[in-house]
Amino acid sequence: MEALVLTIILEVAALALLKEKDPVFYLYWICITTITNIPANILASPAFSAERWVLYLTVLTIEAAVFVSEALMCYIYKRDRRQAIKYSAICNAASFLIGSVISLIF
Repeated sequence: MEALVLTIILEVAALALLKEKDPVFYLYWICITTITNIPANILASPAFSAERWVLYLTVLTIEAAVFVSEALMCYIYKRDRRQAIKYSAICNAASFLIGSVISLIF
């Protein structure tokens, strides 16, 4: 649950930094993030006890699937392919990188 909340906070902050103005889109993005984050964490969980290469391959595969899924869902709302790819890339990079640093600290 903490991972989801942290992801939502980081991705909403990224959208704000990208100057997203549509308040309904923020709610839409939170729904998208929830739909992708919960299964991603469930699928990644077993890999944390596996060999390091298995963990990296699992996380890479899941992150790629989340990126594509969120870009597609963003495109459905925005109808702008470039913006959908940009939003998905920046939001996912921000939450993955900052979340990884936070998890190393705590």
